[in-house]
Amino acid sequence: YQRRVHGATRKDYEADITMQALCQELANQYNSKNPPKLVRFIDTFLIERIEKPGRPLMACEPKLTGNYVKFNNNAGFVADDDRNTPQAFSHFTYVASNKRYLIVDIQGLGDQHTPDVYTDPQIHAPLEPMAFGQGNLGQEGVDRFFRTHRCNAICVGLGLAHIQQDFVGTTMNPKFTPKPAATTQFQKNDKVKVKRSNGTWSDASIIEVTGASYVTSYQDGSGTKEITFTQASEYIRPF
Repeated sequence: YQRRVHGATRKDYEADITMQALCQELANQYNSKNPPKLVRFIDTFLIERIEKPGRPLMACEPKLTGNYVKFNNNAGFVADDDRNTPQAFSHFTYVASNKRYLIVDIQGLGDQHTPDVYTDPQIHAPLEPMAFGQGNLGQEGVDRFFRTHRCNAICVGLGLAHIQQDFVGTTMNPKFTPKPAATTQFQKNDKVKVKRSNGTWSDASIIEVTGASYVTSYQDGSGTKEITFTQASEYIRPF
């Protein structure tokens, strides 16, 4: 596949090639984290038609065959299916580059292809407003992405979810939102339920309270057992 952009200069073409190479470098870093599905950007190159008047340039890349999808864009759009991999990859690039770059305009071949194959991306670079063409919206572009981004299972698995707190509007997918800590405070001799290692709940009593730690006693088939819990909200509940 080849294209020529009317009015584009050699510098514009070279910037596109450089941008796609940078995207592949960040894709390599993402893949090194062993996500559920790998991603890659197709190779791009320039051809100079020296036999033509003005020696025109053409940007070239392999033709993609399959169901071509735009998963997000540079202004906060997210495709209706909101696939995990493209959105988590965009999020990852911002964290991995220490907030220097955010790769968006993710498009190409997705679910029917392994790995995901992307092309024609855009980079928001708040510290480099003159780089990466007019599609680089800088900090505004970053803010737009995080206003519509919903952290998904891959974001959580890669340890990215905390970044949502830096941006107004960004939310956790409810499926991955931590449950709020219980406010119940237990006292000595309270009757409670305790969660055992096999996931079942047993009747128990609080026999000692030390700070945020609770020593509990319960009966099972082998006699009386004592267990100390420090995460009461997760392992102890009222009787």
